[in-house]
Amino acid sequence: MRILELMGMSSTKYGGLEKFNRTLMEKSPQNKFIFVYVEDPMCQQYVDDMTTGNSAIELISNKSVIRYCFSVICLILKFRPHIVHFHFGDEKMLLAPFIKVFFPWIRQITTFHSECVLHSLKAKIKCGLYCRCQSKIVAVSKGVQKEIAAFYDNKKLVTSYLGVECDVSKNKEEARRILEIPMKPIILTTIGFDVATKGFDVLVDAVAQMVNKFTPPLFIVNVVGLSKAREEQFMGIVREKHVESYFMSMGIRNDINTILSASDIYIQPSRTEAISLAIMEALHHGLPVVASNVGGIPEVVIDGKNGLLVNACDAEGLAMAMLELMQSPEKRKEMGERSRKHSLNFNVEKGVENLIDIYEKKGVISNKS
Repeated sequence: MRILELMGMSSTKYGGLEKFNRTLMEKSPQNKFIFVYVEDPMCQQYVDDMTTGNSAIELISNKSVIRYCFSVICLILKFRPHIVHFHFGDEKMLLAPFIKVFFPWIRQITTFHSECVLHSLKAKIKCGLYCRCQSKIVAVSKGVQKEIAAFYDNKKLVTSYLGVECDVSKNKEEARRILEIPMKPIILTTIGFDVATKGFDVLVDAVAQMVNKFTPPLFIVNVVGLSKAREEQFMGIVREKHVESYFMSMGIRNDINTILSASDIYIQPSRTEAISLAIMEALHHGLPVVASNVGGIPEVVIDGKNGLLVNACDAEGLAMAMLELMQSPEKRKEMGERSRKHSLNFNVEKGVENLIDIYEKKGVISNKS
């Protein structure tokens, strides 16, 4: 089969989704793939890995929606795909009905990677029409599946966790030595691309409340994934709260496994989150998690078992949850062990097998976790 993967996004690092795509390509050598991005992927190693006999990367800018759609149609005429798989981007709302009318033999598949809470009737109708064009609708969590079912309840809809791959070979001492992080502080790590969406401003407020009201153990909050511009925005918030000494920003990185190996607790204070690949990676590294109770996060963080859930935007609740884990090495160890066991449900190979089954029409995916 020839499969056109319309990513509808930029690739800034060799992250979880990039590793999923590489595994997908490697596990189905009988298929040919083209992965379309709106900007050149920033990691050359990813580009090299994906430029093979059965896989290629194409760039189509979405600065003009009309030009983007026209370029995709030209690519369809050239590549003649059996399947078009939509991921991110609003351009898919125009492309899907066009493909349905003019290329009816092409199977359309869509993956909802983000929460899908639609408040207006217009948005529900628009998304419902888009879903009607699809042969299969994949939700990355049961939470997202439930949101889609609220306006489009159909047998086309399935849940399939993407899953992650992790190198957990480094111990904490080795990882901290590589990263030049001192051994004594408790390291709380959070990963995200956007300050508001990932709740990093709430995290700063939580840290400020914690250090002003209590005397926590020595700790550092390590923030990973922000571009230069967003890092400046974030550090401005940190300075406003006078907590500069408690934060370290590492920017966009490809060595996430080393960073997580060096960590003690993983934090995900998101305002919205379909499901977090970063949390999945943290589970594989045996980390306890403190996270917002939104979207699909409760599927990866079982409250009181392998982590603690708090309400989104609840800085006080976030502060108390972080403090609870920081003050109890025993609880961190117990929850970390449960995280490692729970991580078996979020393996990249299982997620890839599910997607290949969808491509090859091999039946219904099991949603057991």
